[in-house]
Amino acid sequence: MSTTPRPTVAELTPTRSVAPAVVDKSSPGLLMFLLSNAGVGPSSGWRIELLRAERSQGFRPQASKSLQVGEAARFLLWADRYLVRVTNRGDEMYRGWVEVLPDRSTSLLADIGLLTSEVKLFPAANDGMTRLALNASGVAVPWQTTFEPFELVKTGALQARYAGPQYQGQAQDGGELVLVQSGTPVLTVRNTRFGATTIEGDMRFVDGRTTQASLGADFQLPEGAHTTWQDGRSFVGSYQGVQPSQGRLRLADGRQWTGPVSQLRPAGRGRMTWFNGDWTDVLDGSSVEQLTGTFQCGGETVSEGQCYYFGGRKLASAQELAGLVEQQRLADEAARGARAMEKAAGATVPEADDKASGCAQASGRFVLNDDSGTVLTLQGRGSGSGHLRQITRGGATRYQFDIDFRFSATKNDIRFVYGEGTYREAVSGKVLQRMSVPSGTVRCSFDGQTLLIDNKRYVSR
Repeated sequence: MSTTPRPTVAELTPTRSVAPAVVDKSSPGLLMFLLSNAGVGPSSGWRIELLRAERSQGFRPQASKSLQVGEAARFLLWADRYLVRVTNRGDEMYRGWVEVLPDRSTSLLADIGLLTSEVKLFPAANDGMTRLALNASGVAVPWQTTFEPFELVKTGALQARYAGPQYQGQAQDGGELVLVQSGTPVLTVRNTRFGATTIEGDMRFVDGRTTQASLGADFQLPEGAHTTWQDGRSFVGSYQGVQPSQGRLRLADGRQWTGPVSQLRPAGRGRMTWFNGDWTDVLDGSSVEQLTGTFQCGGETVSEGQCYYFGGRKLASAQELAGLVEQQRLADEAARGARAMEKAAGATVPEADDKASGCAQASGRFVLNDDSGTVLTLQGRGSGSGHLRQITRGGATRYQFDIDFRFSATKNDIRFVYGEGTYREAVSGKVLQRMSVPSGTVRCSFDGQTLLIDNKRYVSR
């Protein structure tokens, strides 16, 4: 008579057994594999394998170590049916679909005998063992090991990944949702709650912004949602995913842009409202810092009509604009002529040495090296336009001073011609005072990283 264990093989699609009613779809169930202790038969070399899930997403196949009598394997799993295989020293003893229910334990028992061994299935029971496994560290393989984050949606540049409870393959409340836009994570929602039309939870944006709105069921912020950033920026309008697309953008310096928005900057045709309440209509918001030409304008201090700009600076008349444009044309023509002569003579134009050229080579964004939040921006090398933002404190209140200017620089000096300055409360944006600042020339130096102006040290950032 053969003593080889005879396998019991279950049908691949058995009839579902009648199970206790589901209480909490967000709770995992417990699947256990136990060995009887009869004292006879093959007492070692047992293994259970979870091959696949019927519906659950992100499932990773699992296998226990080689088990012997006195040991057990336990897995916390989301409610679903799982294709399970049990072997003893390589021989298949059981293969079939096993149903796991939330907050219930389902057991497979290897009934070991001297001549034959059998694997028996004990369907889901309300015996409290799931709660025990959840509360006791190391008792069961956690669901975080068995399931990886899966995609709830992927459309174009928008991706939503979810790690958390499932019921028959459908996401349930309580997990973590990560929203990815254009390949970059932008939002994490913890303790996610799925409503009929909204997705709620603890929303944490990567860039630190805040909003009172909930995500829509389409994983987008609804039109009209108000979003604010820690540096004073805010936006109200329509969104692509969670990124501002079209609406009203308040910039950190207090200016307001109405129109298309890209990467939190003006873009396309829109209107810029300046510090003094005046507005200017522009064809391309991305060039608003360097406006040159004639534009439609109006507002609190000027009647609606045409305004004139050169390099971002507002001019008094069309004649002044024409004169500056002509000066620029002549300068460009002279530079082209000089390069042509050097080329004809076989001369080479040496590369500019940033250190040797000093302040004339300074360009970009510079932060005052005292942690006050003061920022100096220079657009252009040697000459151009710029902006200064200074942050001060009066008790618990923060104040902000902003002023635009034109500048021209040599190696050791820089001259500023200022526009109107605005003094306001930093948080509320309330304007407290408008003032004029006299133009002047001050000593400066630049080593390629640090810009020293009037003994104040600004660092390139």
